[in-house]
Amino acid sequence: MSQLRMRLADVANLAVWSSMGDSSSEGGGASVPMFSLAPQDYIQHVTECLLSLPQELEHLGSSDINPALLAALQAGHFPHTVEDENSTGDSQGHNFADQWLGCFARGLLELFVESVLKIRQLSAYGSRQLLADITYLCKVIDAFGVSPSDDLQHLSNLLSASTDSYGTLATTASPQLFARVAAMRSIAV
Repeated sequence: MSQLRMRLADVANLAVWSSMGDSSSEGGGASVPMFSLAPQDYIQHVTECLLSLPQELEHLGSSDINPALLAALQAGHFPHTVEDENSTGDSQGHNFADQWLGCFARGLLELFVESVLKIRQLSAYGSRQLLADITYLCKVIDAFGVSPSDDLQHLSNLLSASTDSYGTLATTASPQLFARVAAMRSIAV
């Protein structure tokens, strides 16, 4: 996770967030359709790390799993779990690898949201690019059977809301998240 933490540390400082996009297009890039925006390098790197984990954990599903490791996994507590996920798994460790991947993915989502909320200013183009990055991340974590966190869903909704309708979302997210995204987008609330 430390490698991903380092990779996400500078996300808030990327120039794209305040960029106007392709200045040759009418509207300064704000009219660029979502499907034409590709995920940025930082999110591709983060998801590549996540996608490489299953092969790293492949041995947990083998029949020759170390009994001491299995006992430690059964006795341990995984961070970022959902309620029924800490139940005992099968004796081969399959469930442990799935639990670990799910926990890692949810921890990554938390770290991602924390990193993104450090962005100082988001232009209309920057908001659309961040939405493209979020959409890509959500598709990758879906492959692990992990749903986007509530904060990530709220962040996505707040980023995609028009300036005029932003205030109607005040009750859908935490007051801190609502206010932070409004400040990033320079929306008076």
